[in-house]
Amino acid sequence: SGEDSSVVVAVRVRPFSQRELLEENVGCVDVRGEQEVRITSSTGQKHDFVYDYAFWSVGDEVSRQSVDQESVYDQLASPLLDRSFEGYNTCLFAYGQTGSGKSYTIMGEGEAVG
Repeated sequence: SGEDSSVVVAVRVRPFSQRELLEENVGCVDVRGEQEVRITSSTGQKHDFVYDYAFWSVGDEVSRQSVDQESVYDQLASPLLDRSFEGYNTCLFAYGQTGSGKSYTIMGEGEAVG
């Protein structure tokens, strides 16, 4: 998807924390397809955003496949390593507020290590 681009943008919806599961609007984020994320506000207004990659990693729904650490690595990190070995400068940058899942995506958790 972004193999020939100099900048690739991806978003990953990580598993919800216990605190988040207790909140009323826990279902306000949804990954639609492989590139689109929909945010639904508390008033019901929908906002759609398109990225190079959109990963659903919540894993609590039978209707869709949760994206695991290996898949995220294969699609994002592996191409960067290939370019590095070819002599190009590369950077993997994780951005987001505290508790948004940066460490989860980079390092993994439990048996699903990064």
